[in-house]
Amino acid sequence: AVSGTRTFWLATDIATGATTGNSNYFTLTASDGTPSVSGTLMGNVFTIGGASAGVATTTKVGSLSSTTVGATNAQVSEFRLDVSSAEDVNVISIAMTQGGSISNANLSNFVLKQNDVTVATAAGIGAKDLVTLTFTSPFKIEKGQQKTFKLYADISGQAKSGDQVKMYFDSASDVKATGLTYGFNVIAGISGMDTSSEVHVVELKGGDVTITFNGPIAKDIAVRGQDVEVFNFTIATKNAIEI
Repeated sequence: AVSGTRTFWLATDIATGATTGNSNYFTLTASDGTPSVSGTLMGNVFTIGGASAGVATTTKVGSLSSTTVGATNAQVSEFRLDVSSAEDVNVISIAMTQGGSISNANLSNFVLKQNDVTVATAAGIGAKDLVTLTFTSPFKIEKGQQKTFKLYADISGQAKSGDQVKMYFDSASDVKATGLTYGFNVIAGISGMDTSSEVHVVELKGGDVTITFNGPIAKDIAVRGQDVEVFNFTIATKNAIEI
């Protein structure tokens, strides 16, 4: 619905085989409804240049182990972004699809880290099984370089032993990165991680009653300190119990 004025834009991908020098434009010739289009509305003319935009390729790396029901900050994915030699790239956002057997409602508090530094977060999984991680500030990867990212999440105590978490890229548009030389979104190569069978499988472990240690890490504590946290744990059970 339009009340007053709204602006729309059309985006497309340019194939590597596009002919240099070709000029292209789009026109709006008809509308499905009222009011109808009067005349021809033509967009800007774009000419194909001879330079190639950058490419950012995703690759599964690392080795992930199983985790427990009720675990917090559990690693659920690890991947590398390789940037081609064409141009430096700013990564804006990354969206991953959850294709495992675990219920999406049992995954929350997603944190994406690079070199142990948090670069993006998401509260949970949204529509179409997607968790969208928008970077707090554009993450620069220089041309010809590669960076490894690790994804963490909290596992609900409502999850079941044997549930699996599988995070993969469903579409090239799930990796949004802008080239810093030409200013266009770069091509995302996701063929190595575009199905749930190509990525890490994190399986949940647990018994009738599962106790998971969450922290804190070992450290010195002050003499006469009060309310000092020394043990943080989660209890997950198959059925309602009393302790």
